[in-house]
Amino acid sequence: MTTNKIPENLCELASFPTEIEATMALQELQNAGIEAFLSDSIMGEAFHVATGGVRLYVQTADLERAKDLLGKA
Repeated sequence: MTTNKIPENLCELASFPTEIEATMALQELQNAGIEAFLSDSIMGEAFHVATGGVRLYVQTADLERAKDLLGKA
């Protein structure tokens, strides 16, 4: 049995309704040197709507900087 537990050093920064929007935010963070990850990015649009979107995660230590970059403060 596998679980989808997020590692303790990661936290959710944002959730996006589409994979395209999530990927754009991911690239912006990566271009700024922030390591970021997407979850639920290969499941399809209907899945995203049902589960609250594609989630974007960053290292806990980078959270405030990532929020500033994406205007999520």
